[in-house]
Amino acid sequence: MVKVEWMRGGKGMKGKIALGERKGSAFAFSFDPDDMKEMEILGETDTWQKESSAFLGITPKDEEDQGRGVLIQSVEGGSAAEQMGLQAGDRILSINGDAMEDFDALAERIRSMKPGDEVRIGASREGESMALNGKLGERRRHFRWNGTDGTHGFRMEGFDPESRDAFRREMDQLRREMDQLRRDMGTDLRREVRIHVQARNLSDDEKALLRKKGVEIDNELKLDDLRAFPNPSNGFFRLQFELPDRGDLAVDVHDTKGERVYQERIVGFKGRYERTLDLSDQASGSYFLVITQGGRTATSKLVKE
Repeated sequence: MVKVEWMRGGKGMKGKIALGERKGSAFAFSFDPDDMKEMEILGETDTWQKESSAFLGITPKDEEDQGRGVLIQSVEGGSAAEQMGLQAGDRILSINGDAMEDFDALAERIRSMKPGDEVRIGASREGESMALNGKLGERRRHFRWNGTDGTHGFRMEGFDPESRDAFRREMDQLRREMDQLRRDMGTDLRREVRIHVQARNLSDDEKALLRKKGVEIDNELKLDDLRAFPNPSNGFFRLQFELPDRGDLAVDVHDTKGERVYQERIVGFKGRYERTLDLSDQASGSYFLVITQGGRTATSKLVKE
């Protein structure tokens, strides 16, 4: 038995409870050593295992009204998806004749296959059906870390697109379950997380440098809730903003010489943009974020320490 004190409705309460037993369960997470820049493990670990996995190379687009299949937001350069001819805006409907209702089903199917496996993809583009064939690629050699419930936590960066989105969905479900638990307990449990987001505007000299490189920045793009954090960082910046109108989107990062060191293109984008920019292979210093849509541009400064 243990004594517990808690607050309910602003009043202090006391009681005794008997602790229950939690059965252990195994779990595993995968990552690429070349992409991993930081990892912290608290607690015990069991084993490290080398393994390979099949890789298609698409990022799904979140849809308010989920249609049949998986709508592609972007295709990774050099991936199996690109080699088979898939493009942003296409919709994957089936894999080897089996219907894919959503991205979770697609990710699970790809994970069940091996690098080099032949795959038949049924897809549509602007309402026209397509049949594509090719071989799945191979995710670079990575390690799997197996742990148990005795592990308190971990932090890592460097998911591939498919694993990242599946992990995000799992974390969203966990948050919903925790919210429900708080409501069921009827307590004033609260968790406070503070993230300091500092806006960093470009100076007149920095804007002039970009203009000399042919970057059009005079027609301002109004973005709702533009955030890039942490800033400064060790090379990973979480970028978030909202675009109310649909249009082709370009996200570029330039160094202090005006040279472009990162680029992304999305056709017909509208809604919530959320990515982790990886500048970990770049030198420490200032970088210029340039977001363009419809001939209008928003800029911000990123600082890598």
